[in-house]
Amino acid sequence: MRITATVVLTCLCVNIPGHTYQSGQSASKPKREVTRFEVVSIKPCSNDSRGGSGKESPGRLRLDCITVDNLVSQAFGTAGISPHEVEAMVKGGPAWVSSRRFTIEAVTKEPVTTRELRSLLLQDVLEQRFQLRVHEETRMLPVYELIQVPGGAKLQRTKDGSCVQLGEGKPGPQSSGGKAPPPVCGDFRRARLWGGVDVYGVSMGLLCRRLSNGLDRDVVDKTGLQGIYDFHLDT
Repeated sequence: MRITATVVLTCLCVNIPGHTYQSGQSASKPKREVTRFEVVSIKPCSNDSRGGSGKESPGRLRLDCITVDNLVSQAFGTAGISPHEVEAMVKGGPAWVSSRRFTIEAVTKEPVTTRELRSLLLQDVLEQRFQLRVHEETRMLPVYELIQVPGGAKLQRTKDGSCVQLGEGKPGPQSSGGKAPPPVCGDFRRARLWGGVDVYGVSMGLLCRRLSNGLDRDVVDKTGLQGIYDFHLDT
């Protein structure tokens, strides 16, 4: 079992007249200094719109056609949160929080340099524009544990050159002479000859996260294995 925090929506409504507001324009002034965007624009998306990743730069944020429950997850989530913890994070609220989408553009005077500051800014948008009221509670989530078999795991550590490690400003591998490009470290590829999946340069933590995405609960690494490995998974 895993203990996780859940944000319970106790009050939530749409409040978007005029689409744009500036800090200090709310009807009631905050009793304490709060962290907030200088200018925020919120526009509803059409019902058939799909959410995008948005854009972010120092002092400016754009979230394209995002649902409110996704916004709550971004505002209250923490780094490294697992896939099913994200699903369990938001509880309550009207049905439209997971269906109606909004494009949000926001500007700050100073660059947003930390995840914590970004979270506080998004929490203020939810409170001011969507009238969000929440409380937090603790929930127990079922998990799978990845462990070593008796006698130890017989995994092959990644060899130099077996995969390409990407970095900032470094282009991805290219095909040459009609051959497929070398795999990227952390990549999962469909095996051509024997079926299944070939995995390259993957840590146990990343493997658990990828497995969690395809299962009904999160997978927790209990192997104690460090480093990265190449291996084959039968499917």
